[in-house]
This record gives sequence, C-alpha cells and structure tokens, in this order.
Amino acid sequence: MAEVRVLTNYTEDIISDTDLQDVVDLTKRELQANLNDASVDFYGNLQAERALFWLTCIFCKVKAGEIDAPNFSIGEIQVRQSSFSERTGVWFDNFWKHYRAVDGGAPIGHTKANRPDRTYKFDN
Repeated sequence: MAEVRVLTNYTEDIISDTDLQDVVDLTKRELQANLNDASVDFYGNLQAERALFWLTCIFCKVKAGEIDAPNFSIGEIQVRQSSFSERTGVWFDNFWKHYRAVDGGAPIGHTKANRPDRTYKFDN
C-alpha cells in the first residue's frame, strides 16, 4: 500500500487506508481469477507481486476517477487498452509485462532472433 501511495501520490485524503486495502483485496481476487490460481503467492513470487502492484495502481486510478471504467476488470484492460492515452500507457505496460511473466509466460527482456538460413553480403 505504501508503494502504491508513493507512485500514485494518492494520500489518505484521496483514498483512505480502508478503501486502499479494499482495492488491494479486489485486485488479488481479480488476478487469482484471471490466472485461474487461487493459491498465487503474491509476496513469494516477484512477478505476481509486481503484477499486483501495477494493477492496484491502475484500479486506484479508476477509483480516483483518472481512468474512466465503471465496470473494470483485467478483461476490460485487454479490450480497451488501445483507447487509453499515452499518459496512462506506462501503468498498463508494466502491469502486462509482469502479469504475463507470473506463470512463465512471455519473456520480460529482449529476445534474439536466430536465423541461420540467411546470409548477408556487404560490398560497400
């Protein structure tokens, strides 16, 4: 919760501790449902913890009215992400990077393509 407050700059005047805890709990349930794993260890798996953090930030932005989403879920993020502005892109990009890596999904770093069937000739 402290990290979410630092990054979003939402003080208790904007989102109370009780409301923030409710958002964290909702976010955990949403992630567990979408990952189809009720036993996700949010504090033992770094990728799960970071996905929880970024999605909590996003849900806080929804709660504070910065992102318009009356019925918000992870599925809605996938469908509507292209309609969000560049201003909110970093939130979604970081969430998706960690969410996909929770169960060993898409790699987080760069990948190198290996194409042994190509040859290159430079004569300049």
